[in-house]
Amino acid sequence: MNLFFGIDFSKEKFDVTVVYCENLNEVKPRLSMCYANDLKGFKSFDRWIHKNCKDVESLLFCGEKTGIYSSALSVYLFYAGYEMWLEDPYQIKHSIGLQRLKDDKADSGFIAEYAMRHQDKKMLYKPNDPSLEALRELFQFRNDLINEKKKLSMRMKEKSLANDGMKDIKKHFKVKDSVKDPYIFMESAVGKILKEYDKQLEICEENISNCIENQSDIKENFEIVTSIKGVARVNAIALIVFTQNFSRFDYDSRKIACYYGIAPFGRSSGTSVKSNPHTSHMANKQLKALLTMAAVSAVRHCPAITQFYSSRIARGKKPLVALNDTKNKILHIIVAMVKNKTKYSDHYLFDMKKQYEQRTA
Repeated sequence: MNLFFGIDFSKEKFDVTVVYCENLNEVKPRLSMCYANDLKGFKSFDRWIHKNCKDVESLLFCGEKTGIYSSALSVYLFYAGYEMWLEDPYQIKHSIGLQRLKDDKADSGFIAEYAMRHQDKKMLYKPNDPSLEALRELFQFRNDLINEKKKLSMRMKEKSLANDGMKDIKKHFKVKDSVKDPYIFMESAVGKILKEYDKQLEICEENISNCIENQSDIKENFEIVTSIKGVARVNAIALIVFTQNFSRFDYDSRKIACYYGIAPFGRSSGTSVKSNPHTSHMANKQLKALLTMAAVSAVRHCPAITQFYSSRIARGKKPLVALNDTKNKILHIIVAMVKNKTKYSDHYLFDMKKQYEQRTA
């Protein structure tokens, strides 16, 4: 008998449903439990497992990827020696069919059933390398600082423009304010906060640089990726972080392109439904935006990429389609370089021909 544990995570607790199965058939009534999402709850759950799962062929734990809420228990189960499978919530949602009931207990049951029926597709959880995890957290924190800085700066800019307009109106009608203008203080305070943001961004960048320098394999791939003109520091870090230093997709550039949202997919059915290939909205939009900027820069500064883009335009492709083809080309080049541990060279074909002639001479 096999046991499949469906886990539905939330901030303070996690719900568990156990499915007892033999040959894809449930042989006992399902059992549901609920524990606190902290170390005390993890230990209680572990004790229940040891007490009730002695004569079992295999155990499989499955849950949805919910960021920080699912990471703690996943790490605990990994170090406890269990098989943990974190699946994309979208994948589970669209595999369970019509769903009328919606609560945490029911969701954990759906997840357990998903694990039972799709166990051949399981991808077991493994904690990230500490250096990669640190780089990922620093990179996300850097993005948070930049976004908050932009929000505060833009909000203050809009308020200042509105305030200037109000001043002009009052000046026109010769209206005098009886209170001190609060925008003098606000602008001063925002200026200080923005300076502090800049200071913390510099410190964050230093920590990111140290993280790259202290890990040889990350540093090597970083130098390879940034060797291509147009692909700079931020794009290289993002690519390394989200591909787990290129190990996540087994050096398959097509899978990475799909994850980035630049792989085109067509739609056709019968004789009436037929459309040209389009990129999907299911993608990491942050990475897609970064790669777009890299492609625009590469078209300007990298001769080989410039020639590739121009050839697509010459074929009659629209600029945005040609740019998307360029993004795919850049990704394919990067993955090939990392796989072969080779830096980019504008004279690659010439150098290869020269080496071949030297070997055959």
